[in-house]
Amino acid sequence: KYDLDLLGVPSKENCSVRDTLGRPWQVCDSAATCKFDNAYSTCTCAPGYYGDGHFCIDGNVTGVGDCYFDSDFCQWTHSTDATYQFEMKKGNTHSELTGPRTSNWFNNASSHYIYFEASGRQENTTASITSPRLPPSEHYCQIRFHYHMHGNGIDSLHVYIETEDEEGVPVVEKLWSRSKDRGSQWFPAQININSSTLYRIKFVAVRGPTWQSDIALDDISFGECTQSHIGHCDFEESTCGWKAVSKNSSALSFKRTHNARLNVDGKDTKIKDHTRNNAYGYFMLLASTGPTPVDSALLRSTTMTADAEHCQVGFYYRLHKSGQSGGINVRGISNNVTRVVKRIVDSTPNLEGNSWMYASVNLNYSSPFTIEIVGMLGD
Repeated sequence: KYDLDLLGVPSKENCSVRDTLGRPWQVCDSAATCKFDNAYSTCTCAPGYYGDGHFCIDGNVTGVGDCYFDSDFCQWTHSTDATYQFEMKKGNTHSELTGPRTSNWFNNASSHYIYFEASGRQENTTASITSPRLPPSEHYCQIRFHYHMHGNGIDSLHVYIETEDEEGVPVVEKLWSRSKDRGSQWFPAQININSSTLYRIKFVAVRGPTWQSDIALDDISFGECTQSHIGHCDFEESTCGWKAVSKNSSALSFKRTHNARLNVDGKDTKIKDHTRNNAYGYFMLLASTGPTPVDSALLRSTTMTADAEHCQVGFYYRLHKSGQSGGINVRGISNNVTRVVKRIVDSTPNLEGNSWMYASVNLNYSSPFTIEIVGMLGD
């Protein structure tokens, strides 16, 4: 039987986690009150605050978790389960052919960033930083940051979200991951977050097999979600929902690749991607390995809505062919009706360098539709 006289009346200074039966008293946060109901007393955050009652965050405060590493790590802390720590740095790192030369902020050599120094460390050792606790994702639903992964020994960089279940047991989920050499430049990233409770974000850098595996971070911020345009893709990280489809049982298919070499009219040609114009950039390639009968393969988009955001499709392409056959068709499909909206048959005039051509076509759909980019090969 619950005896109020024996246990005393719960207050902000002696409020239990769930009930007062044998549980230790805990102090509520300054922005919380201890609410008592039958045999239960719990800390509850005030209106406009979010948390478990023992820790409350003002939902109207912005900038929590933001850090540009100009002078310190802000509210980010070194994770105790990592082997090493991220270090602050300005200018280039201590090692050649790895790491950035400047911070991301306007490539400013006098501005700081943080990085995991690989020299003198063993393979698979880690460095990690963890954010302060953040309010539910209805307020902070996206993290944005820049990363730098350059060196022939690069392993990987990971982003995790850490929450707790109803019993207070930690729950860890991987949100994002990148691996291998990305070239000597900073790349932006943004990750949408879906959490109904307080959460933390954790970055983990993993050291690769050689000392040329410095990994750097800069300009971390949190904010409202921004939806990426459906169908937009530079193929640097994935195919973004575009699906490569082969014709019938044909082995011919678009492949996501980089640093590709093609033999065009007997000439060995190295293809750089359009986005980054270097050997590290990815693109979609449809190529035969020898004499090929007329055949085709396609890239199919996800279903898109008929609105102002999807009134035009545009893309960069390179078309190399030795005969009259071959080309690119762009098809639109809506209400089970397929029609060709664009046809490209002229070869790209210059085989060298970043000689990508641009094509676009206006769309006029009143109902959901998909786009197919069909590559046709043959002699």
